[in-house]
Amino acid sequence: MVVTGASRGFGRVVAAAFTGRRVRVVGIARTAATLDRAAAQLGDAFVSEPGDAADPALARRILAEHRPDVVVLCAGAQPPAGPFHELGWAEFARNREVDVRQAYECAPPRYGAPRSSRTRGGGDRGDAPVPHRGPGR
Repeated sequence: MVVTGASRGFGRVVAAAFTGRRVRVVGIARTAATLDRAAAQLGDAFVSEPGDAADPALARRILAEHRPDVVVLCAGAQPPAGPFHELGWAEFARNREVDVRQAYECAPPRYGAPRSSRTRGGGDRGDAPVPHRGPGR
């Protein structure tokens, strides 16, 4: 299992819950010192991987080395404070860049097939898209 944003907040809670059940958790966070403190408290089931979850090279390496069954995305940029109409695009876009980019880079199927072999609309390894049938169908 990989958990982004594992050094604090919701990511830390998720990492603690699973390491407490002896599930191996690879934790990613940008601040190495905070991640090291988390690792010291969470024990041997926690593997510390400092870095930015939105960094394509880091995401590729971690997914290739650890081959997780589950990736929990908890990392995110601190949202700017202030009224929305007073924010410039650069301030607003930082959250989008981090939050959306980590989802794009850390999606587990990315390590299994080149992007060009995936089909649009559902298949992540070149297979046919799976139709959504809705709840109870």
